[in-house]
Amino acid sequence: MPAMHEKVITTESDICRCVPNDRQYAIKKTFMSGALALLVVAYSALASAQTVADKAAQSDTQTAEASFMAENQAAMSKMMKDMTVKPAGNVDADFTAMMIPHHQGAVEMAKAELHYGHNKKLRRIARNIIAGQTQQIGMMKAALGHSLSQAASSAAQSGPLAQEGGGSDSKLAREITEVVRDTETPLLFHHSSRVYYFGALAGTHRGLKFDPELLYAGAMFHDMGLTPRHSSPHERFEVDGANAARAFLKGHNISAADIDTVWTAIALHTTPGIPPHMHPVVALLTAGVEMDVLGLAYHEYSDVERAAIVKAHPRTERFKEDIIQAFYDGIKHKPDTTFGNVKADVIADKEPHFHRGNFCSVIRASAWRG
Repeated sequence: MPAMHEKVITTESDICRCVPNDRQYAIKKTFMSGALALLVVAYSALASAQTVADKAAQSDTQTAEASFMAENQAAMSKMMKDMTVKPAGNVDADFTAMMIPHHQGAVEMAKAELHYGHNKKLRRIARNIIAGQTQQIGMMKAALGHSLSQAASSAAQSGPLAQEGGGSDSKLAREITEVVRDTETPLLFHHSSRVYYFGALAGTHRGLKFDPELLYAGAMFHDMGLTPRHSSPHERFEVDGANAARAFLKGHNISAADIDTVWTAIALHTTPGIPPHMHPVVALLTAGVEMDVLGLAYHEYSDVERAAIVKAHPRTERFKEDIIQAFYDGIKHKPDTTFGNVKADVIADKEPHFHRGNFCSVIRASAWRG
């Protein structure tokens, strides 16, 4: 070890001060040459790694595009083959025989876009194509009197969960399903699922363009405010459900505008007369609720459509009384939140002595004079 008074040599300057001048140049040259060599090696390694990464990315892109083109070509070939039909002596039968494979081809091509595409706007269009075309296939089969089992597969399988694109959108729908199933009772879960399908069919009947995924989020979360996990002490249950949906969607990077649409749809789903004049998702969520709970527009849905949806998500034998009880159980601890809305009728039905708030009484009891 060096003596305590000796300086330890650690740098190029230290070395140069300890050697004659005629050697300093050689030492400096050695240091510079070594540093330059290290830089060259490092740069070469970085360039090589970048080249490998670029080639891998290019290979992945080419593979994805090749798979996309192969799936589309297969869908188009099958569509063209299936659309080649012999006249059946019935124009309606000929029409559906050609249009059903045409629509199915569009569905398969849209699924390929969801699987391989990245453009958010195009992915949304693809989801709408899948929902709309699949519903129309079911309606065409129903119009020709096909068996319930044939039409059911189309009428009740056109939601976000049927879009097996493997992308983030179908993943979001599956996560919504898991959260709601784990939180709500089977009664509310199946009710919420039927609300989505009735709402989506209402959109098709009315010719409305809507995002199936946003409607699904609204429908599945619309009664979450009735559950102990999401019920607050003082807010209306509709607001509790809307807040639960907002928190969930924020955690999945959904845009603020889309979150506001879902929030509004849930918050207004028990307020008659207003939703039909708003965003399609707001209008269709209320339409689905009104169909499943109140039976409004019951005859605007075909027997096949109703039966297919109920087969997929059954109603209990006493659903009318069961859903009223579920409403009561979810709001009985905060009856004042029912002031001015239909849930006051639920409290009054279960508690004969319930004294509901009166709008005129509130006016007369205010601090204003006259």
